[in-house]
Amino acid sequence: MREPLSQLALDDSRSAIARSEAVFALCNFRPADPWRFVPLLTNDDQDLAIETSRTFRAWLDVGVARDCVETIKNLDLTDAVSDRLAPALNRGVSRPANREESLAVLSDGGDAQRGRRVFDTNRVGCKKCHTVGSRGGTLGPDLGQISKSKSREQIIDAILNPSADFAPQYQAWMVVTVDGKVHRGLQLDHKSGGKINLTLETGETRTFAADEIEDYVASPNSLMPNGLADTMTVAEFRDLIMYLASVDR
Repeated sequence: MREPLSQLALDDSRSAIARSEAVFALCNFRPADPWRFVPLLTNDDQDLAIETSRTFRAWLDVGVARDCVETIKNLDLTDAVSDRLAPALNRGVSRPANREESLAVLSDGGDAQRGRRVFDTNRVGCKKCHTVGSRGGTLGPDLGQISKSKSREQIIDAILNPSADFAPQYQAWMVVTVDGKVHRGLQLDHKSGGKINLTLETGETRTFAADEIEDYVASPNSLMPNGLADTMTVAEFRDLIMYLASVDR
């Protein structure tokens, strides 16, 4: 799969959209030769260049393509590409200092197609727990129609402070076992005999026998982690919001 995707990404006779999707998919593979993709960072098609920057960031985050860094730093990159690469190149990243600043920079704009790719990245992790259409996990709410129930501002708030407000059916529970370990997840059912079924944060379903359980309490925090905004650049956050705000429109 890696080589066919590589060939598609590098084939300038193919559409920019197809090449962008291919290079984005490559972020899940270790590249055989990352140098082949460096020229795409300065491609005239902005979307292709941006998706290449996202893939290079994924590679650099796991220690791949490090020998390309100095060359990349010396490229004449657009602001959009440079912004998305900045965290992986150890450059300063400007972030809003508080909710008001976040709303000011995220209240409009963004690219829904790029936002869908942000949703799909392992780094941000939305699709591990949330479904849009037929894609994604089920630990969190289906977001396929979130634009019908929440405003753009409410979506931003839900990402910035996920524990402030969540549906009762997504209440997280903590099982403390007799060995002192804490397990968090969604309760599937409370079986007779004191057994408890949880879908854990890892996605694994586990049954805890009564004699394993030391304590069982509701968690004060959502299963959705704090700090998700810090896994994205402001531009990526804006794209993600645009995607979620328009996904069913």
